[in-house]
Amino acid sequence: AFGSVQRVVHRQTGEVRVRKVVDGSKLSASALKACMLEIRALRRLDHPHVVRLFEYSCDKKSREILMILEALDGGDCERLVKAPYKPLDEGLVGRLLG
Repeated sequence: AFGSVQRVVHRQTGEVRVRKVVDGSKLSASALKACMLEIRALRRLDHPHVVRLFEYSCDKKSREILMILEALDGGDCERLVKAPYKPLDEGLVGRLLG
């Protein structure tokens, strides 16, 4: 695994958010660059179908990346990948890729 994810609570607002830590030392240079490009894109986006990035920081020495993200209901895509194989509903695929 390249990182960890946990639910956290904003101290001032009480909002539930997600803290994601990525161990950049385990990523190739190109994967690390792609991760940083994704962070830059998320910083600019504000769309109901895209997870919101509130804050991030990068430790250049340890290559650790910390992100504070919007918490979403419904779990994650990992459960879809690990579930016993069955064709995905076309509507679900459209929402995931749309």
